[in-house]
Amino acid sequence: MYVKNLKKITINNIKEAGGKGASLGEMMRVKILVPHGFVILTSAFERFLEEKDLNVKINAIFNSVDCKKIHSVEGAAEKIKALIFHAEIPNIIAHEIERSFQTLKSKFVAVRSSATAEDSVNAAWAGQLDTYLNTTKKDLLENIKKCWASLFTPRAIFYRFDKKMQKQKISVAVVVQKMIQSEVSGIAFSVHPVTQDKNQMVIEAGFGLGEAIVSGQITPDSYVVEKNTRKILDKNISKQRKLITRSRAGNNEWQIILRKKQEQQKLSNKEILNLAKLIMKIESHYGFPVDVEWAKEQSRFYIVQSRPITTLPNINIIENNQSIFNYIKSQAWFFGIRADESLLFYSARRNSCVEYIKKEYGIEFAETMLIPIRENYPIRVFNLQQAKEFHAISKKKILKNPQILISYVKKNNLLYREIETYSKKLIVTAKRSDYLRSIWLFNKILSLYEIANAQFIIIFSLGLKLVENKNKLKNIKGIIREHDIWRNGVAFKEEAMGKSLICFFKFLTKRKKLRFDPLFLMKFLTLNEVEAWLNKKLTDVEIKRVIKLRKECGFIYLNLRNKKQEIITEPTEIMKIQKYFLKLDKESKKTKSDDEITGQVAYGLNKILKGVVIVIKDRLELKNKNHLIAGKILVAIQTTPHYIPYIKGVKAIITDEGGLTCHAAIVAREFKKPCIVGTKIATQIFKTGDFVEINTNKGIIRKIKM
Repeated sequence: MYVKNLKKITINNIKEAGGKGASLGEMMRVKILVPHGFVILTSAFERFLEEKDLNVKINAIFNSVDCKKIHSVEGAAEKIKALIFHAEIPNIIAHEIERSFQTLKSKFVAVRSSATAEDSVNAAWAGQLDTYLNTTKKDLLENIKKCWASLFTPRAIFYRFDKKMQKQKISVAVVVQKMIQSEVSGIAFSVHPVTQDKNQMVIEAGFGLGEAIVSGQITPDSYVVEKNTRKILDKNISKQRKLITRSRAGNNEWQIILRKKQEQQKLSNKEILNLAKLIMKIESHYGFPVDVEWAKEQSRFYIVQSRPITTLPNINIIENNQSIFNYIKSQAWFFGIRADESLLFYSARRNSCVEYIKKEYGIEFAETMLIPIRENYPIRVFNLQQAKEFHAISKKKILKNPQILISYVKKNNLLYREIETYSKKLIVTAKRSDYLRSIWLFNKILSLYEIANAQFIIIFSLGLKLVENKNKLKNIKGIIREHDIWRNGVAFKEEAMGKSLICFFKFLTKRKKLRFDPLFLMKFLTLNEVEAWLNKKLTDVEIKRVIKLRKECGFIYLNLRNKKQEIITEPTEIMKIQKYFLKLDKESKKTKSDDEITGQVAYGLNKILKGVVIVIKDRLELKNKNHLIAGKILVAIQTTPHYIPYIKGVKAIITDEGGLTCHAAIVAREFKKPCIVGTKIATQIFKTGDFVEINTNKGIIRKIKM
């Protein structure tokens, strides 16, 4: 037997019906409405390979694949596809398929791949294998061969290597079902895929066939339903201008939706709750969270696919009987500088710290967090005790051998040259629309960047201890000079790399027809999430939802030891932690007088200096006011390399943030400008036009009358 009716298949038939086929048959068994159909069993595929003598040829091609070389993967995929397409399906199998097709009494069917390793709890295979909608008898056998061949597409081969399945025997069945011409279709998650709230489900809905949503080409309605109370908690209605439907010729085509219908809610409230009840039934039957594709035809809901949710972000607030918040309160923290870099870059630092830094230092760097103290004001916070332990090792190393700093600087410079080479290639490849090559280059750049960031932390720590202990060491001016040159240049290197990544993300959003700023991919997604998305472990829909949530509600990024949680997006938790650190921030900024503040002397002239203040808080103000800086005392939150052309003309530099190796301190040493750093509140106390007096020996700044 090579074909089996879906009604006769259960979840125990994965080996012969594949994950998708077994899941659909199981739902039929428990009276869930699934379109009628049959499964072309894996035995048919295996008989096809054996009779046409393709096994040996395919295995030889597959075993020669070097997954690190894109052209190797693509070449193997093309060869295997050609072998399958040029071979005829054995008559005994073809006749059995055609007889089963006749029993459906439907002119059009959906033909879906169903791999034996598919839709398991550990590997969802979402998007890896192919589906062909509105298939007719004429192209049925050809589309079945296409489904068989999709087991060996480049993306499927990559996925097998990524999941360590390259040596595992994987076969493929094909599900053939009566085509549902859905008026509305969509996806449902039985557990909120972003907040991981088990009492909430998310339903997405759009007009027409579900392909428009799955492919990310339309923005669907989104409904949040509370499961316990059966209440609709939130509805986000999206305007839909077009839909995918079947044309008169039988092909899928886009159609424009009537204007009066474009802004309509896709499902009524009653329909939302009825569908929610159905999703809960599926989840209850399987015993784990599910990702369900559904379609509505003539007021009836059909389930066309159900699989485990394998990619839920780990954002469980309670872990090891201690909440994240309670852990935070149990530690001492100090504030670093304001972080305006992307979450993508910041999270890359987390990935690098464990392996590289621990290997070099014997311990990890300090725990860090990215906390939104105020709106648009994320600040880096460090574990004070752990930072002291790490810097103590740096002090021993630098006192023993100051040249170690030069060694790390040289390593870092070489690494950035390599990153620069790959970045230039990525820009060219993205412009050529070479999808797989672009992904490989992106992964290569970020893997190098992880190491570069680990080196940055080490150099920063060594440089800090070198400056603090310069009186104990001899002949180190050249070393400090090398450090300062490196420190001034690294921001520009990172910026250049960022431009290549933006080019890549522009290419991705255009290819996937995603309607949001490509910068959002860098600003609101971690490196782990981007990699999961590129490897098809997160869908376009999930990515859009994550970005939307973090854009609207904010987030806290965690790099904590022994805590698996990486991101907090739950508003009440964010607010609680935010308030805690805002209180600490205010306490740390208390001053005896509104007219006098103190900071750390980064460069002094042992004299009293007087002058007029100009406050430049960010790069936008720098752009608009740079012509006013000359002859003034520059007050900034922090300086960046973009300030360099204008710093030559200033009288002095005062910053809220930074220490003895911050950018302002380095530039001050370079241009011999008095500099007081780490005042915390200079930009709040002083305003442009104030007249101030600076004690460049003690680090005291006070407002005076002219």
